[in-house]
Amino acid sequence: QWATTVLTETGAIAAYGPAGLAYASSEERLARAMFQAAFEEGVLTLGDLTQVGREAISYSYEARTYTLFGDPALVLAWWDTAFITPTVESTPTLAAGSPIDLNTLVTAEMVTRYGVTFTQTRWSAARGTVDADGLYHAPTLAGPDEVLAQLGPATARLTLDITAGDPTTMTVKPASLTLLPERTAMLTVTLVDVWGNVAAPGAVVTWATDAGEIDARGVFTAATTPVTGWITATAVISAAEPYTLTGQGRVTILVDEPVAVDVAPAALTTVGNLSTLVATPVDAWGNPVEIEMTTAWHADLGQIAAQPPTTHMPMPHAIFTAPTVPGTGHITATSTFTLGNDAQTHVNRVPVTVTAGPPVTLTVAPPALEVAVGASAQFAATLFDRYDNPVAPTAPITWTADIGAVDASGWFTAPAMPGAGWVTAETEALVGTNWVRFSNRARVTVTSRVYLPLVLKGH
Repeated sequence: QWATTVLTETGAIAAYGPAGLAYASSEERLARAMFQAAFEEGVLTLGDLTQVGREAISYSYEARTYTLFGDPALVLAWWDTAFITPTVESTPTLAAGSPIDLNTLVTAEMVTRYGVTFTQTRWSAARGTVDADGLYHAPTLAGPDEVLAQLGPATARLTLDITAGDPTTMTVKPASLTLLPERTAMLTVTLVDVWGNVAAPGAVVTWATDAGEIDARGVFTAATTPVTGWITATAVISAAEPYTLTGQGRVTILVDEPVAVDVAPAALTTVGNLSTLVATPVDAWGNPVEIEMTTAWHADLGQIAAQPPTTHMPMPHAIFTAPTVPGTGHITATSTFTLGNDAQTHVNRVPVTVTAGPPVTLTVAPPALEVAVGASAQFAATLFDRYDNPVAPTAPITWTADIGAVDASGWFTAPAMPGAGWVTAETEALVGTNWVRFSNRARVTVTSRVYLPLVLKGH
């Protein structure tokens, strides 16, 4: 009553008191806390002052009974001057999650009617956190944040630009690619900080790949063969201590649709040998394509027989049996497969060359020779395979004789005296991976010259 009649001429602006019985000791503690906040700390908002009082007696049930009858937003006009002036002209920039003292951004002062000066500003933030001393911690999500400075009746709003911090991760986009041979795709990188904010571009990125080619712009060109590999991006981050970040994207190169059929191997074989020929549908880059296909086989020498597909040989294949006599010819493979609703037929003619097989014997001709003393004769040595086909020698033939003389070409000269002996031919030939020595000889009989008597007839 004294406060509302003596101190003022217009009555009370609010009333604050317990809803029931209260202890004087609690009321004194509450009042002292409120007066200290108002006159020493510059808390001039009515609702804030009443809350200070409640917190001072929070140990007692009375804190729950004190009730304000008035406007909690009312600011008590106990000041002579009060101002808050920003000290920055542009919007302050701050990395996500980092701190800053907000008091460095403003100049603030309030002088009360009682001559007390206050400079401690009270702060609040829309997204970040700020303590009683004005130490602000930026939110982890980049974007603008508004902070409010309050000192008595004076207020000021500042906008902070919260940006991404130093990047800690680099991701390659797209993270996965599936392409046909020689197709292209553009790849980019995204740098993010520890909070997941996208950092501003600017780092120089280098590219590498094991599945094709990629240029400095990130344009990837797929390899011509099916492969699964990686595209790797590397960036050097400019900081007080520069560091490197890498990111990877997975890439898979597929085969294209078949445009031809390959038949392999080209038949270069030996007499009587067995060879397997396989018909394989391939794309424009020669890559095998898995597709259902049938193949009819024909050979104009030897024999060829189609074989059923197996787990290890699913493609159409056939076994070619070479003839026992050397020669040349062709194997014809007629393959058919379906693309969409269209049947595709491809005819392949594979040249076949059948050569003599590995040598198994060496013959000397003539195998026996009867010659007069001092006469000459020619010997010949020939290698033959198991089918009696002559085989070209791969090493010189060496001739020796234990009677008369024989030169390197097999030309034999009989001695001046009758007798008998052998002419031997030797050579080496590569059979498989081994050198095999072959030898054979011919029997030579040297006879005396025969002189016919001269008969003179008379007249």
